[in-house]
Amino acid sequence: MPDRQEEHDHIAVVYDEGDTPPEITIRQVSGTVHTVLADGIAVAVVANTSGRVPSPSDVLLVARSAHH
Repeated sequence: MPDRQEEHDHIAVVYDEGDTPPEITIRQVSGTVHTVLADGIAVAVVANTSGRVPSPSDVLLVARSAHH
């Protein structure tokens, strides 16, 4: 998700409302490349030249409501 105020993008994980939010983990691939996982499933690969390591708190969790 673009963020014009902070000049960097965000990662959002969407899950169904009423379900338990997924557990977010970060794994280093190499150097400054990291994989973001939601319940063990890769949802993003992040390459950051500043050397900053992403953390689970950087990931936005979005509950999707189901309208029938």
